[in-house]
Amino acid sequence: MIWASRCAIAWSGFDQPAWILLGAVLDFCLGDLFWRYHPLHWISQGADLLKGPLGRMGPLGASVWLSLVVLAAFLGTTACLVASEWVSVWLFRFAIVLFTYWGFSTRNLVVKTLSIYQTLVTGHAEESRVELAQMLGHSMGRQSPREMVRSTVESVVDNLAQHIVAPLLFALIGGPAFLWLYKGLYAADWTAHKDPRGGSFYPVAHSAYRVARAVPDVLTGWAIFAVAGTEGRFRAAWESMRGDFKFPFRGYGLSQAAMAGTLGIRLGGPRLTDGVVSLVRPVGRMERTLDPSMILLAVSVMIRVTVLFGCVGAMVLVLVTGRWL
Repeated sequence: MIWASRCAIAWSGFDQPAWILLGAVLDFCLGDLFWRYHPLHWISQGADLLKGPLGRMGPLGASVWLSLVVLAAFLGTTACLVASEWVSVWLFRFAIVLFTYWGFSTRNLVVKTLSIYQTLVTGHAEESRVELAQMLGHSMGRQSPREMVRSTVESVVDNLAQHIVAPLLFALIGGPAFLWLYKGLYAADWTAHKDPRGGSFYPVAHSAYRVARAVPDVLTGWAIFAVAGTEGRFRAAWESMRGDFKFPFRGYGLSQAAMAGTLGIRLGGPRLTDGVVSLVRPVGRMERTLDPSMILLAVSVMIRVTVLFGCVGAMVLVLVTGRWL
């Protein structure tokens, strides 16, 4: 019973919103260095090691592999939180802040995006292509500067949902343990995607990751819609989003549509990804020029969405639980 009560405390992020938000603020101020002792690095390395013995079992082995990776991330974080709470309440709060800080990528996303903007405005298109490929995780071919602006804005929306809104949502509901359960799914999806052997790992990991991202993606779209009011573009964002209401959980279509309407540009269209041409459903109307200033506006919207989502989420939890610290 004692361990059960300690685990319940570790899994109650809704009782500790102040410390979770502090971890998110620290990430925005300091940035998070991805080094060899970072938890995400350990999870990715462990996922790679597990592929060998489970790779010959087909979809069943892929399912077992995904379960082990996610459970390791979830139970490892839980064990650290329970041990710290057993020692001291202040050590427990420090652990909440630290694991939350490790789970976000806000400042890193801002820095990478602004670096692409800087190389574009200074005319270094080739450097922009390299940095954009690193940000996306795959090559997009020799895009024109206009197309690189479009791809960068789309990447900002995607990263806002998966690296800011989703971690914050999971952390506010279930604490850092649930945040790292989500990060375990992300690490498994990324590791399987980068594996040249392919097999059953990627379909299984990607399907589970899409389920975990469904609600955060929709919330990201509505948060961008709320921020559109600060740009005086409520109507434009609404018109752009209406086509996605029939399919609210089909990836990040709603958030892309909201961003397209807020910025007054058109997103989507044909894409060249690692030599393969695909067609992404276009959203929005071309009311403004696709120049690098759209990247700055997208970053500004991203920061405002982050602040809005964090404040509203914490406020709701305080009203429901009556607790802040």
